[in-house]
Amino acid sequence: MRIALLLVLLLGLGWALCGPGSGRLPLRKGTPVEIQFRRDHLGMAASLPLSPASTSLNGGGTVLRGTLLSSSRQWIELASGKPAERGPGTVFVSRQSVLSVKILSPDDLP
Repeated sequence: MRIALLLVLLLGLGWALCGPGSGRLPLRKGTPVEIQFRRDHLGMAASLPLSPASTSLNGGGTVLRGTLLSSSRQWIELASGKPAERGPGTVFVSRQSVLSVKILSPDDLP
């Protein structure tokens, strides 16, 4: 009985630290990604039918492409081009405004 309780506690601890609520993206630094923004966070909440994979709405962009530098519970940090380095083109995206993250081929970045 004690061993079963210990196993349940360890599984719960592992789930809390590494599970979906951990805030980390399961991607490595340097992965090229495309971030799809939530429409309501862009001021585009409307009753229009819209594909979740569309890249623009009424001429406004709804995606951001870059190289993943880091992620936390609140932020995703992207480099604007291929070199995965923090610099003038670094962008910090609030996790609350993200609809999806798509993994890209390195050739898809400028």
